[in-house]
Amino acid sequence: MAAEAAAGIRPLADADPRTVGPYRLTGRLGSGGMGSVFAGVDQFERRVAIKIVHAQFADDREFRARFQREVDLLRRVQGTCTTPVLDADVDAAQPWFACEYVPGPTLQERVDRHGPMSGDELFALAAGLAEALVALHAVGIVHRDLKPQNVVCSPAGPRVLDLGIARSMEDNGLTRTGMMIGSPAWMSPERFRGQTSTPAADVYAWAMMVAYAATGVIPFGTGAPEVVALRVLQEEADTAGVPGPLRGIVDWSADKDPLRRPSATQVLETVTGTWRGSLGAGRAPVADAVSDATSLINMHWKAPADGTAWGSPVAAPPYGQGQGQGGFSGFHDGYGNFGSTPPPPSVPPPPMASGGYPVGPPPRDTADTIVGDVPVPEERPSRGRSRGARSGRGASRRDPKVIAAAVAGVVAVVAIGAALLANSGKKDETANAEPVAQSSAPPLGTVVGPGPFDLQGVTFAVPQGWDARPMADASMACVAPAETAAAARVDCAGGLKVWVGDASARKVALADPNGWTLGKPAACPGAASGAKKATARTSGRQFSKLGPITYEYAQYTVTCADGSKIEPQVWWLPKSKISFSTTALPKTYDPAVTALITSMEKAKYKAPKGD
Repeated sequence: MAAEAAAGIRPLADADPRTVGPYRLTGRLGSGGMGSVFAGVDQFERRVAIKIVHAQFADDREFRARFQREVDLLRRVQGTCTTPVLDADVDAAQPWFACEYVPGPTLQERVDRHGPMSGDELFALAAGLAEALVALHAVGIVHRDLKPQNVVCSPAGPRVLDLGIARSMEDNGLTRTGMMIGSPAWMSPERFRGQTSTPAADVYAWAMMVAYAATGVIPFGTGAPEVVALRVLQEEADTAGVPGPLRGIVDWSADKDPLRRPSATQVLETVTGTWRGSLGAGRAPVADAVSDATSLINMHWKAPADGTAWGSPVAAPPYGQGQGQGGFSGFHDGYGNFGSTPPPPSVPPPPMASGGYPVGPPPRDTADTIVGDVPVPEERPSRGRSRGARSGRGASRRDPKVIAAAVAGVVAVVAIGAALLANSGKKDETANAEPVAQSSAPPLGTVVGPGPFDLQGVTFAVPQGWDARPMADASMACVAPAETAAAARVDCAGGLKVWVGDASARKVALADPNGWTLGKPAACPGAASGAKKATARTSGRQFSKLGPITYEYAQYTVTCADGSKIEPQVWWLPKSKISFSTTALPKTYDPAVTALITSMEKAKYKAPKGD
């Protein structure tokens, strides 16, 4: 549920409903790109926040199906630092869902009022955010919009809001062609390049959030979306103010290459281990990182109590009058400022970041911010991870006239693109709509996980949050995270390809540096025809035992013409002629891939030869 930009609880309008399902509405909190948010109470006067989907989306069957899937996923989230979905009705005239009320200021308000975090408070925030991402990623959800307005510093610890419902819009093509959902200051570089959101993008946002909390400064400053995008793509985040114990994991998580970032689990393990070490309890036995984070947060989180009244709403409508009726006043639930105006910041943010960027507080945008398609400029060579010259960053920046010209060029391209969209004919609109149609209309035989998929007698379990789709060749299937874009599904480049049978087109040569292609030309996904060939190296033929079966296995490191890298993998049963392979699927998905391959059964498979 979004952190909507609301000045406080407002009376219900004449056209607003008075009840939704079993909940009585007591006021309006705000509105975002996907729906409106209302304050409400149930029959036991428990406080909830309810989002009702806008009518234009309610009429779309595909949206409803995806909305149902997202709600089902969110019901399975078990994180301590997430916000559970309490109820939903996807079949209502306007679908809705209700979330638990979370008291407390947002992270943005906490930093605005009291300055940067430090010590146990900063460790607790870093651990809580990581724990929430572990819980989300475990059920196949990528948050996509982690930012200070979507985190509440509640009395019980940090809580993450807006758990990925916005992707129902993004996956369904309900934004205009060439648009993306997110908040530029917290988006990862690959998002601006048009790549699919993966768990690695959330890890990058985690790093930006911790750096912001530790310094009170947005790592890439503020400004127009295209200006911030240029900084994200061309510069390194300013993490100089992050305390030493957390600096290493923050820098690792902020790597511009998503394949080199740690998983959310690695982040959580590192943070909790470092935190325990700082407390002198580094050698104490722990059950697991999630339990450890929960225990440490419970012991050391010292956020002030909410301390505000739960009284009658301002200019209350006929419903919800008085405290006994569950009105809202003078508190914040993470979806807008309820009641009174917040006090002014006690520690004003520094006026400029070290790179000369205006910083100020983050803009009061909504979680459903729609950012225009930003042209990708030529990127400068990486300066590595060294921070030795960080203090001179401002002096090393390019000439202001060059920057101004570059920004003007970006703005001009965006404006031209908008004009072309506005004036394009039906033929162009149809052409633009093709990728959306491909993404939103899975082929017959698609299985949405969790569930079994049968490929010519070879069966395997499709993980939660993934789907398995038949490919043009009946001996192949593509299993990929449900959010995978259409372009990344071409030849299953962004998923796990399963290939069975004695196909002459498949060439398996694990010791060959180009063996990852299985006989196809060695080209990175999306590379232009005639582009410089990719260079690769291989681990050579190895063996991988998954469940009762031992596979021949190889992993590769491929450097593409643009300098980016992918890490393909191949698992091969030479007698059964069954292969599993990845091309550009990030290794953060390895646990799901391993579980899928381990689940493989071939009792009904008529192999060319038996194992």
